[in-house]
Amino acid sequence: MERRTFGKTLMDHQVIRFKLAEMARQIDAAHAWTEQVTYQLQTMKKKEQNQKLGGTIALLKVQSSKVFEYCAREAAQIFGG
Repeated sequence: MERRTFGKTLMDHQVIRFKLAEMARQIDAAHAWTEQVTYQLQTMKKKEQNQKLGGTIALLKVQSSKVFEYCAREAAQIFGG
């Protein structure tokens, strides 16, 4: 059964499509950044990792947490949680 609001399915509402697209965009960006940092971790020596990636990893952790909190909040709004 598809959820309906105001006589339309959720996907028929432009604002819902926009919210889902924005969530997907943020998740893809966080995933790409994670992949980039992972690659750098695999190709650098341990000392170089500590010097160059400490701050980047901290920022990535914060950004990923914000993205997933945003997505959880929006999903609860959209799907009624």
